[in-house]
Amino acid sequence: MNTVKVWAVIHHLNGPLTLEQADLALDAGVYGVFLISHEGADHELPSLATAIKSVRSTDGRSLCVGINLLTEKDPTAAFELAAANALDAVWIDEPGIVAGEARAPALKLARARDVFPGSAKPRVFASVAFKYQAEDPTPAKSARAARALGFTPTTSGKATGQPPTVEKIQLMRGTSSQGLAVASGMSPENIASYRGLLSDVLVATGVSLDEHRFDYEKLRAFVHAASGT
Repeated sequence: MNTVKVWAVIHHLNGPLTLEQADLALDAGVYGVFLISHEGADHELPSLATAIKSVRSTDGRSLCVGINLLTEKDPTAAFELAAANALDAVWIDEPGIVAGEARAPALKLARARDVFPGSAKPRVFASVAFKYQAEDPTPAKSARAARALGFTPTTSGKATGQPPTVEKIQLMRGTSSQGLAVASGMSPENIASYRGLLSDVLVATGVSLDEHRFDYEKLRAFVHAASGT
């Protein structure tokens, strides 16, 4: 059975609360966390992400940590900041993959990733056929274009809190054994329908008390449902 990696998306408000939510996510058993700021505080995220990476649970586990920089419009700059801070992942909302075509920003990002020294490079989660983007007429082709560059195609439903259809995910997955992520609308109640099709799921609304705080029991239930236990 395919094991889905669960990333809890922390909507950053302030440092103490973000660190608290990361501790809660670690205790709930998630694979990793992404930090994102809707308040324009991208500059606070790298240091917080680094601090979170250093935390260990009582059984020795730690979190993989990524960032999504909403104010940084250059995908390469976002990748390089994540890489400079030795983070595990970077999530790019506008990677430059449209209607199955990898355009200049995506190609530049791929080159920067390839030449970055060392083997431990951040994974690139590239949003394709994603909410708030123009509708993509060929989501499967766009997913293939992202994978061809070594990115993890990351898709969504039509709006925050809405899941994509299973048919859309099946189409984007195709026959590939490589990654595919979803970043909207996932909940403990529906993740089982997608489990065999996804490599990663980025979850927030479906497991949260409010915009900045997770519901521990829902997040823990989500982790178990994603793993089929």
